[in-house]
Amino acid sequence: MRKRTKRKVWRTDNNPIEIAIAGAAITADDKLQQLQRRELASIDAFARGEARETDWHDINAMKKICRIMAEDGVGPEALAACDIADEHLKADMALFEKTGKMTTSYEGLKAYRDVYEYMHLQRTSIARSQYEGYVRKLVAITKAQMR
Repeated sequence: MRKRTKRKVWRTDNNPIEIAIAGAAITADDKLQQLQRRELASIDAFARGEARETDWHDINAMKKICRIMAEDGVGPEALAACDIADEHLKADMALFEKTGKMTTSYEGLKAYRDVYEYMHLQRTSIARSQYEGYVRKLVAITKAQMR
């Protein structure tokens, strides 16, 4: 028996113009709100003294993306807030390893809130495709550091 080719069936319901417009548009509000809720919940957990390691990782990821965007020219004034937040995140992790409680100081909370504000401004001022590019860049940096 002869081999038969498997023909690929291409979808015809894709509209490349709509896809391009969606990529160039600012990130949708519902997805932003979902991300913001998670970030605010992490900051709130630190404020209440009930933070977990996942909350620490959420704030750390937010700070890293904010730093990458600031270094690339999107809101460069956020770098100072990122530096302060970085110091407090390191101190919080050291305290957690020592005592087993994840908590932060008032200055740490203020730094996390400042980073959150800058992050929100950065996210809403660029296109979704650019923001996704920064997220991919962060993932690549993180993978390279793990090696």
